[in-house]
Amino acid sequence: MTEQFDLVISTDTLCYFGKLEAVSKAAHDALRPQGWLVFTLESIVDGESAEDFRLNPHGRYSHNRGYVEAVLRDAGFAPVDAEYLTLRTEAGLPVQDWLITAQREGQLDTH
Repeated sequence: MTEQFDLVISTDTLCYFGKLEAVSKAAHDALRPQGWLVFTLESIVDGESAEDFRLNPHGRYSHNRGYVEAVLRDAGFAPVDAEYLTLRTEAGLPVQDWLITAQREGQLDTH
């Protein structure tokens, strides 16, 4: 089934993925034109690293905003927005996250 949903949400799950190309394409294919993808990721703070993503000692990945935006654009999403926030603490320290929202490109079928 493709183009069946208006919204795909994934919270606190994609931090267990390094590469995001396959999941971005799958979400794109599942969404109707102008549908929304909303998800969270742990962030590599801008300027902290040039890596696209990295595996952290706690077993979750952090992602670079530029990488995430490029992957989503390549999959057919625009616009892409990334809001920097803290969703949890670990060992008493805040874990920096992204709340990502992206809209699938395309025209709605009005027939």
